[in-house]
Amino acid sequence: MNDIVSLGSKPKHSFSSSAREGMDISGVCDVISFDENGVSLETVCGSMAVEGEGLHVTELNITDGLVEIEGRIIGVYYFDQ
Repeated sequence: MNDIVSLGSKPKHSFSSSAREGMDISGVCDVISFDENGVSLETVCGSMAVEGEGLHVTELNITDGLVEIEGRIIGVYYFDQ
């Protein structure tokens, strides 16, 4: 089990994408699955899915909660638990 520790505040989660070509995500606790059409993640804000084409996880640092994805982003979804 991976825990992200924060001093006095809730750990931060964010994502950014430029022109829908790739995505940087922070606040990641675990990567559930990934293939060229999608990435499923567990973040500090709940489950997250990234849908796309030609997706590749180019950086995976669970210790720091960071994931970088390359490829065409089609959609980003969150799921309540």
